[in-house]
Amino acid sequence: MGCLGGASAEHKLASMWAPDRKCTFSTSFSGIGAPEQAVHHLQCYLRSKLPSSPTSVKCIGAVEWNSFSRAELIAGPHPPSHLWVNIIEFVSPAIRAGVQAKLDAGQFTFKQLWHQLSQPSAIRTSAHCVLCAGDCHVSAAQLHIAGTPCVDFSTQPGAKRLGTMGGACLPFVVWLALRARVQESILVHENVRGFNPQTLVAVLGAWYVCMSVLLELNCHGFPVRRTRRLTLLVHRRLLRTAIAPII
Repeated sequence: MGCLGGASAEHKLASMWAPDRKCTFSTSFSGIGAPEQAVHHLQCYLRSKLPSSPTSVKCIGAVEWNSFSRAELIAGPHPPSHLWVNIIEFVSPAIRAGVQAKLDAGQFTFKQLWHQLSQPSAIRTSAHCVLCAGDCHVSAAQLHIAGTPCVDFSTQPGAKRLGTMGGACLPFVVWLALRARVQESILVHENVRGFNPQTLVAVLGAWYVCMSVLLELNCHGFPVRRTRRLTLLVHRRLLRTAIAPII
């Protein structure tokens, strides 16, 4: 919170967080819940600094396929309202097997897969929730945070560097299709340096203005040299004028 230091810190915090305001967010592929924990710690900090309770922030949904990570999310201080296991379950059962078979046979390009899954009947907005033990609907949070699978964009030695044609293509495109259907106000997408943000622009640019930066984690207090790409997507309904699709 160093950026909020100084004599005007209290005023800045008060203007950013209203006591009667409620904010919702959701996550995909967050692992053990870094976004959730960051929000929790930020709220704790604000409660120690502001005279009244800050904005209420609630995670209303999460998608996480790793069982150990799901256990962490559930055991955390503020578990999500809904928790889905496999994002591919949002693909309509009528076409799911056929789509996977074509991918396995190398018969789909990224563009063709997006065309198929962007059809209104291709994606469901509900799937089995492990917390509710039944199908639950994905609601539009104000903020969605995701770290989609990065192995296909990795530049590490030995990486196949298949990009959008790699093994994680299907879950990535399903994630894109869900964002196009649900259309949260703000998206935060995290991936490795080799990820091309123009991929997001090509698919979601009709609804979102995208801004992408590279961050060195060791410059932000993390004891590791690791470059990550963060892309912020702001829905056009929030903006008066969109100067460019990506900065």
